[in-house]
Amino acid sequence: MQATIGVQFNRSGAVALFEFFLAAAWARVVASYVLQGIANGFLGRVAAVWAMDVCVLMFVVLMLMVVIAVRAVNVGFLVH
Repeated sequence: MQATIGVQFNRSGAVALFEFFLAAAWARVVASYVLQGIANGFLGRVAAVWAMDVCVLMFVVLMLMVVIAVRAVNVGFLVH
C-alpha cells in the first residue's frame, strides 16, 4: 500500500475553470453588495448632516435678521 499525500481531483480542467469563474463572479457580487451598503450608509449620513447644517444656518440667519430688525426699530431707522 502506498499512501498518497494531498488531495487528488478527478475533475477536468474546463470544470475547474468554470468553478473558478463562478466563485470569482460570486465574490464580486458579494463585494459589490457590501460596497453598496457602505456607500448607501455613508451618503445617508452625509445627507442628514448636510440637512442639519442647513437648518442650523437658516436658524442663525433668521435670528440675526430679528436682532437687526429689533435694533433698527430701537435706534429709529424705520421710524418716519
